[in-house]
Amino acid sequence: MNHVSSENLSTIDLDHEQLLVLQDRSGTRVRVLSGGVWLTEEGEPDDRFAWCGEELLLNARGRTVLEGIGRARIEVLQPPLRPAQRLRERFAALRERLAARRGDRSLVLVRSLASVVSLILALGLPHFVARGFQQNAAVMPVAAPGTQA
Repeated sequence: MNHVSSENLSTIDLDHEQLLVLQDRSGTRVRVLSGGVWLTEEGEPDDRFAWCGEELLLNARGRTVLEGIGRARIEVLQPPLRPAQRLRERFAALRERLAARRGDRSLVLVRSLASVVSLILALGLPHFVARGFQQNAAVMPVAAPGTQA
């Protein structure tokens, strides 16, 4: 598989029956430049096919599998990652590096930390705390120069 990439756009060459697996890429667009692809999305009842000149929009949040039909060239345009996705990917990369260096003990620590951060982000606590600070700032009286509050 050949792969040329910019920040959000990748051009990928797939050989016949070669697979490309994407994880949690809802909103990603796949444009077929040559050949054809067979698309299977986790949780979706029907597979889809696309041929040269056609474009597919990924809907599923789970695993997506693209398979080359003959030789295929595709462009994969990924939407910008949301902050929670970006953080998850950074923790996954950190987890892999630590597991390679130290074994399973450090992996447990990183997984625990990643779980706590994911929970905080999922509950929207940073937004809630920031909104609370904004409300407190609005309620605090501001004294005019030369007077006491």
